[in-house]
This record gives sequence, structure tokens and C-alpha cells, in this order.
Amino acid sequence: MQNILLGKRIREARKSMGLTQERLGIKVGVSRPAIVQWESDAKRPNYERLCMLAAALRITPNQLLLGHEEAQDPTPVPPSQNAGDNLPFRQAVEISWTEAATWNDSSNHSLDLTNRNYWGCPIPCGPDVFVVRLTNTESWPQLPQGSLLFVDPSVPVVHNAKVLTQIPGEPAAVLRRSKEAGIRRYLEALNPDWPERYIHLTKDCRYIGTVVFTAQQY
Repeated sequence: MQNILLGKRIREARKSMGLTQERLGIKVGVSRPAIVQWESDAKRPNYERLCMLAAALRITPNQLLLGHEEAQDPTPVPPSQNAGDNLPFRQAVEISWTEAATWNDSSNHSLDLTNRNYWGCPIPCGPDVFVVRLTNTESWPQLPQGSLLFVDPSVPVVHNAKVLTQIPGEPAAVLRRSKEAGIRRYLEALNPDWPERYIHLTKDCRYIGTVVFTAQQY
């Protein structure tokens, strides 16, 4: 029964977005016949494709699978835990780049988060995950303007991770790629033509969080 409902929900969500099967397939990276098979319950999308479907249809994987949101688990989700598909999918608040600069220090608790956009994070994430909107494509040329970046402060920073960082003298959070060379750490601009492509980390720089997912608002 769950499979039948899944196909129906995919079809209804697609139609509510005004998308054809071909257009949805392009957004998810599959062919139109694959969408037909999912909607007719001939086949079922895997977990990765389910998350991509949810992002394209502006709903959460839980809404596709269950038709509603499960209650949120207040326990922080360890980002390194391979817990499968049963972890809760959290609602991430959209904040400004300036607000992101202080998100994971004590001042974030004083932010007024009413009347904000909330987005279902389509992958398991920590309790403090948030969203910033890409307003300047020069900082990440591969993504279209308006893309949503899901940022998780609980995910450890590793080599080549895309991160938000607070840099002295910058009022807003800065998007860069984390790089390591031996014991040295620095930040690399995602745009190879960026004027100041490399920034060496100092004790005054602070990691805010790791970009764990990107999505487009259709």
C-alpha cells in the first residue's frame, strides 16, 4: 500500500507544481520513463532519488513516503552515523548571510525566527541546520541564483568541504572550500576568477557550518 501511495503522491505533487514528467525527470536527473514507472508504482526510487524528488517538488521525503511529517526527534542526529532512512528530516529556517555569521555563537538564540521560510532538509542532519539563499552567483558559479544552501554546524569540517566561515572584518558569512596542506589550513574560493582566491585561516576565523545539501526553489 505504501508503494501505491508513493506513486500517487509523486504524481499529485508534480501536477501541483505544474511540471511535466519530462521536466521533473530533468530536475531529478532521470528519464521520463523513470518518472512514469515511479508514478505507476512499477518501480520505486532509491533513497538518493527520493531526496532529489522531494527537493524538486518542495516537500520533504517524509511527506512523499507518509503523506505527512513525523514528529521531530529532539535528540541531535550524529552526522557521521550511518542510520539509514529512519532518521527525522528537520525543518531548517532560512536566515540571511549576516545572521549566519553569528549563528552558532550565543547571539543566535536572540534572533527572531518568526515569519521565516522553513525548508525540509532532505537528508538527516543536526538540530541547528539552517538555510541561506545564494544571492551572488559569483561566489558559486555552478549554481543558479536563488539556490538554497543547507548548512549544518554539527558536521565536522574536512578537506574540500564547502563551508560557511566568519572572517574578521566581514559582516556576513563567507562561502569557501576548506583546504588542508599538512598542518596548514586555508579557504579557497569556489570561483577560480575570484580576486582573493585563497584565505589563510587565523585564530580569529571561525567555521560556522558545512554545506550538506543544495536545492533550487522552483
